Amino acid sequence: MLGTSGSGKSSLVRAGLLPALDTGYLAGAGARWAVATLRPGEQPFARLAEALIQETDWDQDDAADLEQHLRSGSLALNWRLGLSPLPADTRLLILVDQFEELFRYGAGTAPDTTPTAAPDTAAFIALLLGAATHPAVYVVITLRSEFLGDCSPYPDLPEAINRGLFLVSSLSQEQMADAIQLPAGLPQFGGEVDPGLVRRLLAEARGQGDQLPLLQHALMRLWDRAREAAPAGPPAPLLAADLDAIGGLAKCLDRHADEAFAECEPDPQRRHIAETLCRALTEVGAGGRVIRRPVTLGEVAALTGEDWPAVAAVAECFRQPGRSFLMPPAGTELKPGTLLDITHEALIRQWQKLRAWTLDEAEQAELYLRLESAAVRHRAGLSAFLVDPDLQIALKWREEQGPTKTWAGRYGGDFDLAMGFLEASREKRDRGAVHSEQQRLERTRELFDSRLTHAALLARVEDYAQARVVLHQTVALDPDVPEHRRHTRNLLAGFVDIMGASADKVYEGAGAQLSGGVAVSPDGCWLAAAGERATLVLFDAQTGELVRRLEGHDPKASSFGGVRSVVFDPDGRWLYSGGDDRRIIRWSGPAGTKLAEWEAPGQVCALALSPDGKVLTSGGTDDVVTLWSTETGKKLGTLKDHTGAIASPKGLAFSPDGKRLASASYDKTARIWGLETNKRLRTLKWHDCLQAIAYDPAGKLVATAGNDRRIVLWDADSGRQLRQLVGHTNIVFGLAFDSTGNRLLSASRDSTMRLWDVATGIGLRVYQGHSTGICAVAGHGQTLYTAANDQTASIIIPASGVRSQGFQP
Repeated sequence: MLGTSGSGKSSLVRAGLLPALDTGYLAGAGARWAVATLRPGEQPFARLAEALIQETDWDQDDAADLEQHLRSGSLALNWRLGLSPLPADTRLLILVDQFEELFRYGAGTAPDTTPTAAPDTAAFIALLLGAATHPAVYVVITLRSEFLGDCSPYPDLPEAINRGLFLVSSLSQEQMADAIQLPAGLPQFGGEVDPGLVRRLLAEARGQGDQLPLLQHALMRLWDRAREAAPAGPPAPLLAADLDAIGGLAKCLDRHADEAFAECEPDPQRRHIAETLCRALTEVGAGGRVIRRPVTLGEVAALTGEDWPAVAAVAECFRQPGRSFLMPPAGTELKPGTLLDITHEALIRQWQKLRAWTLDEAEQAELYLRLESAAVRHRAGLSAFLVDPDLQIALKWREEQGPTKTWAGRYGGDFDLAMGFLEASREKRDRGAVHSEQQRLERTRELFDSRLTHAALLARVEDYAQARVVLHQTVALDPDVPEHRRHTRNLLAGFVDIMGASADKVYEGAGAQLSGGVAVSPDGCWLAAAGERATLVLFDAQTGELVRRLEGHDPKASSFGGVRSVVFDPDGRWLYSGGDDRRIIRWSGPAGTKLAEWEAPGQVCALALSPDGKVLTSGGTDDVVTLWSTETGKKLGTLKDHTGAIASPKGLAFSPDGKRLASASYDKTARIWGLETNKRLRTLKWHDCLQAIAYDPAGKLVATAGNDRRIVLWDADSGRQLRQLVGHTNIVFGLAFDSTGNRLLSASRDSTMRLWDVATGIGLRVYQGHSTGICAVAGHGQTLYTAANDQTASIIIPASGVRSQGFQP
């Protein structure tokens, strides 16, 4: 079970898969199951041994002995089942929940490095893979998708995951409504959820991160309030008005965590322990992502300087019934060696205090590590003592934060060396030593690096405005800063200015300018790109490998002999291409075999397929739009009204219901046609040549773009102009709405793509990567594909902060 944090993986297994198995859902396996459920934690073998003893008749075994036996080899469990078989017709299901704990607790992976296999983790994974070969044993794991890459170092694990992968998808509005209201109505609960509350929760959840954890937490809080209001009788109905009392959906978890912390606030000692505990349980990992960091109770006690029972008492504030913020769960005895962990990372993202502490802790660690690095350089004779202002910053940090050797041990380095270096720097300053010119330059450069680091941290948390301020402060230091450091600053400034990203992958090998567009197969596996000299190439969308060239168009037709447009049919069976040679060719999907060919009235500039794949339209230099049957290749009709060529490659677009067709032309107009009568319904007049047109998913909006660098949104029914999107600096060739119709992507000859908010016309992000103009853009889910005049295609995966619900092809 693969999915993002908070996507409902564990719930799907426990509330869906396991009950289904008990009813005989898995044909041939029967309905008698022993389910050994565990979270691997820091001792996966021990956890598995405990789960097996609990779910089998091996209860006479000692857990430690069984653990030792399981460590004896990858087939140890198979051997044990041979000695102590399961009851007749019984199957064993091993459910490893939060499988990523194997990597977080025991893997040898350092930040920003390639994952490596940890011995104990490797042995446990080998045991699971071996057990899965037993005919009576099944293995299910739940894994967060961002840890999928950590599976690669372990032999046979990626292959096993591929064979049984199930990607947990987001719930639809209807499914989410059922999840909100149906459990309360079960006989054992006898509750009721007011429809108004359901509607409000759905509304507040829309666009909210951590939807399922927040909904679960809010409903738990509302249920507890209902039970408290009627302790003896049936619980009171869950009402929308009660949601405000817990802070609404967005703030319910934040407010609940604040309540737990408030129990510690009156006592300064307990407050200090609580904050230190929370700081110790989180960290900023690779890529600036805030993640959990399990820690023992004894380690927290050492960090606070308090006895471990005092720390345990504070931890209890966060792990009570109805308040399970920390693991292990309430009721489990805490000891110095007990490993504490945050129950769900949604707490880190939603509790503002915790997030602020974590980011502050990262800044403190960054300062300490810079100080320790300076001390090491000084010991090696490569650096001078610290001078102001860096010295004063470090001294203030030491005075206010009071760092200890125990605290510094979390981040490594030589703490005694760093503190000795800091004190020696202070003494040297206090003696009033005269600084040489070299020291002045070093101070200036260290100040420059300090501000550059500060700006990088601000950019990492997307505080671009403040990052610009900090970067601007470094300009005055330029005369004394080496060119390579100024170049680094300028690169960071460029990143901050564009707030964007480059291509995640470049598809090379086409050998010609890809001016004829790009199309992605419905399953997202294949990418077709077209261009000059009859170029039509097919790439593997995942690897970027050029799979084959499709030869059938005439490279000598017209000046460029170009393939001008390409489109997949909705089922992915066929690929259509049209070009300057007036040919329209139907190819078999990935195989690239020519299946049919017919001749258009003129050079083909654009192609579009109806949503049902039955009608292909072409438009070209004859100023006419032609309708074709995809099955027979016969002409179904023509649409004549334009006085200029149809735009290439995206000059045609069907409405979502397939009843209308929009065409864009170099005659400075776009036209909307009714396909039931093949008559023009309305004309959208513009002052310059149009290059692209697109329908939104609802069929209510039409977007056009062209030579004047503007994108225009029109009301598809009335033809009324709604707004203009301004930002590109050259001709706009490509347009694509996302599946919600809330965002629009545009591609331009200025070598950029821009993401727009349709409702406001505001530009949200700029994507760069091509060295020349972009001719077309296509989307598949969250992935964007482009084709350009630099003979390459590229793939871009938007950053999480600007992701949409998926882009239309």
